Amino acid sequence: MKRDETLIVGWREWVSLPELDLPIIKAKMDTGAKTSSLHAANIEVFSRNGSDFVRFEVHPDEDDLSVTRLCEAMVIDKRIVKSTCGEREMRPFIRTMLHLGKRCMEIELNLTNREHMGVPILIGREAMMPDILVNPSKIFMLGKRKTGQSTNINQSI
Repeated sequence: MKRDETLIVGWREWVSLPELDLPIIKAKMDTGAKTSSLHAANIEVFSRNGSDFVRFEVHPDEDDLSVTRLCEAMVIDKRIVKSTCGEREMRPFIRTMLHLGKRCMEIELNLTNREHMGVPILIGREAMMPDILVNPSKIFMLGKRKTGQSTNINQSI
């Protein structure tokens, strides 16, 4: 799907982050958030060949915390982000590909502990602009996770 075509999504959708080995993960489409956030545990920033990288763990299936992905990415920035409860936190930002339905796009994600939130990834306005519209009365408009479908890299939506 071309980026200039309007895509209508529900307020929750299944997405994938293939560069992070996350073939299916539940996302909240959040027009109230400027940036996109990924729940990450054990976040560790380190240096490789003079550049900052980050290593972190993701639990892509909130119903099965035994499934863990160890991810690494280059840090593109570190910024202060205000959380939903108003706390300010310095977070590392990475850039990665997001698959949303048939649309593939590069987005920025900040990494933080979202374990008390309902979904592991929040897609903010910057990733949705200019042509993704959210229907707040719908969920999973782009497809549902199939019964028994796991977060295994060999399965996708």
